[in-house]
Amino acid sequence: TPPLKTSVTLRGTHPRLVNLAQSDGALARLLAEQWSEEARERDDATMALQLQLAEKEEAERRKEERKAAAAAAAAAAAAAAAAQHYHVPAVPQRPILLKNASLALPTTGELAKALEGTTIATVDVIAALKSVSKEVKRNDVHAVPVRLVVRAELKERFIRAYNSLATKRGLDNVNLAIGFHGTSADRLSGIERKGLVVPGGQVAHATDSGYYGNGIYLTPIVRYAISYARGQLLFICAVLRGRWFTCSTRIDGGVLTKGYDSHEAADGGGEWVIFNQDHVLPLYVCDVGGASDSDSGNSGSEYDE
Repeated sequence: TPPLKTSVTLRGTHPRLVNLAQSDGALARLLAEQWSEEARERDDATMALQLQLAEKEEAERRKEERKAAAAAAAAAAAAAAAAQHYHVPAVPQRPILLKNASLALPTTGELAKALEGTTIATVDVIAALKSVSKEVKRNDVHAVPVRLVVRAELKERFIRAYNSLATKRGLDNVNLAIGFHGTSADRLSGIERKGLVVPGGQVAHATDSGYYGNGIYLTPIVRYAISYARGQLLFICAVLRGRWFTCSTRIDGGVLTKGYDSHEAADGGGEWVIFNQDHVLPLYVCDVGGASDSDSGNSGSEYDE
């Protein structure tokens, strides 16, 4: 039988076996089959390795996808929480009724629209208006003209300041509150345009340099603020107090204490000192002309630009 010619290249085979295979067809077929088996094993090993690498890459991809999905879910939850936090519920269009005085007020719907986008609750503002009404009624003032003075530009600055403070301190430590600021009528246009500003340059405290720091003075006590209104104007403001430092002694004209966002007097928090004008948003101005300050007996810091 003539030798079987094969075109199979027997790579990796000993030269003597190759020579023998060239003269023996059966041996050539055997070696070819053996080589093919080895090639298949090598291919299988290569494929297994490639599959293993592919599975590893797929696992890494899925891991990254899970991380991205978790981050997106967290961001969505935070956004939902923020949206819920900033949401101002729709309020029916009805007058704000105050039992103790007749106030010329916008409707609650107008108030809600003015506060839209902020965390200021309409009920808190209405409660502040009622406290003003009650106080001036006690002083035999039966009508209090009130005007909404929320400016879009000042509100946007206030919202940005809120977000910044929330990022810095956490939502629970923003300490949004309603405060009062008494002033004279000649300050009205400036406050309406620029808001309450930290004294400096052409703006100065009216009575002193500021017992508890050189800042904007507000109070949660209506009667206290009226004593500085000189029988003229009272502003109701939203205030971001943040983390406050309690001043045990006077620091006339001092700066903000490091690590804090505001100051308060040691008398139980009757005076707040705000050092960032974006942390104060005027909401209403009330004409308290005729409100007596004879019984307030207050001295010290003043509530003016």
